Amino acid sequence: MLLHLETFVWEDYEWREDEKEVTKYILSNASRLDKATFLTKRLTSKERVEMVEELETVIKASSSCQLVFK
Repeated sequence: MLLHLETFVWEDYEWREDEKEVTKYILSNASRLDKATFLTKRLTSKERVEMVEELETVIKASSSCQLVFK
């Protein structure tokens, strides 16, 4: 479990399948997570929209978790 994780930043996030699985695990198991930031320089606008839509549907362990995409 990720009991003490409050802030999470992933630089150069590319939205690959392995990254998706890790991201979903973190969001689903970090009960104290307040903010998760994803820095995605290489994604197209369409890919960004798909990523945001998919991550917004993940059931998060922390009800106060804010997702930030840059």
